[in-house]
Amino acid sequence: MRLKGILVAGGRGSRLYPFTRFTHKSLLPLHRRPVIDFALGTMRRAGITEFTIIGNHFIGQISQHVGTGLEGESMNYVIEEVPCGVGHALNLARPHSEDCRLMIYF
Repeated sequence: MRLKGILVAGGRGSRLYPFTRFTHKSLLPLHRRPVIDFALGTMRRAGITEFTIIGNHFIGQISQHVGTGLEGESMNYVIEEVPCGVGHALNLARPHSEDCRLMIYF
């Protein structure tokens, strides 16, 4: 059975305001690298090549940074219009995650 990764990057990042006023929280730097790079690296080391990233209205910034992923990877982007919790976010990713095992990263 295939293993796919879901990266839940929703929410407004209100606790990181004002840094998140114009930038998605997962793109804020940690040791000169966007935080999302660490999450994707962990999932890649687990052998995952199919990803779904769930984000808010800044999902375009994430897709600009991550793009289509590395060679041999596939990336799906899902927008969470209104933050309604993790369960809702995972339900939005359901079309991209059926019939497989999942690694969910928050």
